Amino acid sequence: MKKGLKIYDPFQVAALRITIAAIGLSPFAILAFREKPLDQYPWTKIILTGLMGTGIPAFLFPYAQKHLDSTTAGILNSLTPLFTMIIGLLWLKESIPLKRLIGLGLGLAGAAVLVSQKPSGQSAIHPEYGLLIVIATILYGLNINIVRKYLPDFSSKSLPALSLGALAPFAFFYLMTTDFTVRLQSEGGMEALGFITILSILGTSAGSILFYHLVQKEGPVFATSGIYLIPVVALLWGVWDHETLGFGHLMGLLGVLSGVWLVNQR
Repeated sequence: MKKGLKIYDPFQVAALRITIAAIGLSPFAILAFREKPLDQYPWTKIILTGLMGTGIPAFLFPYAQKHLDSTTAGILNSLTPLFTMIIGLLWLKESIPLKRLIGLGLGLAGAAVLVSQKPSGQSAIHPEYGLLIVIATILYGLNINIVRKYLPDFSSKSLPALSLGALAPFAFFYLMTTDFTVRLQSEGGMEALGFITILSILGTSAGSILFYHLVQKEGPVFATSGIYLIPVVALLWGVWDHETLGFGHLMGLLGVLSGVWLVNQR
């Protein structure tokens, strides 16, 4: 996303991401259409989950990323499990064991410690842009609960294929109304498109299949708890880039891993 934003504006990155991801998932959409006719699908709910799970966040994240560093964006993204749990409690009247609540708190605390101990120095916080990512995490949490309540019978391949496929024509149409082709032909345009393609195919297409599989097999809290590992990955990239790893980083890492372990215990 960060590499793509060097050439394309945030909304172009989002439109490209949705379009390319839908193309990557198109074989699964074709298989779904062969299983039953188009008019037998609950399209309202499918489109809703597409908007909540990918469509709107795809626009919010790159816009915020223009003004936030990647680590801060990753940390804010780790709010997703909390909103998933809160929405489940309020809407679906689910009960959450105390151990899982403690695990969620530990994971979030560990993520916060990692931000405060960032090797390159903590950057200034921009609440107005950070709020966009918070809104995206609320949408993620809402989407996960919608999928669990209304679309449990869909396979982890057909659901993202159909939901993104429904959004892709609108995303592509918007893209063609912008100066995308001009930017594509500029210096670095193809390289930036390559990075967005990697984001779309791996981060969105393959990532959605794996994520929905986890939601179906282990539940939403288990699936979303893996998001707490994003700050750890960001930290490891910093170490690889010769940044200093201190005691605070190790404590934050311990908090994140402990939280994930507690949440995932049966």
